[in-house]
Amino acid sequence: MKRIMLIDGLNIFLQNCTPVCGFLFILALFGLFLFTDIWA
Repeated sequence: MKRIMLIDGLNIFLQNCTPVCGFLFILALFGLFLFTDIWA
């Protein structure tokens, strides 16, 4: 459930963000997935 919400948030965020900001957010999202996997 959390991952689905994160994906929806990512889509909305990228639609209102610059390509550079989106790229940085993708890197942060990758780290977030690793973090959630550790605590899952």
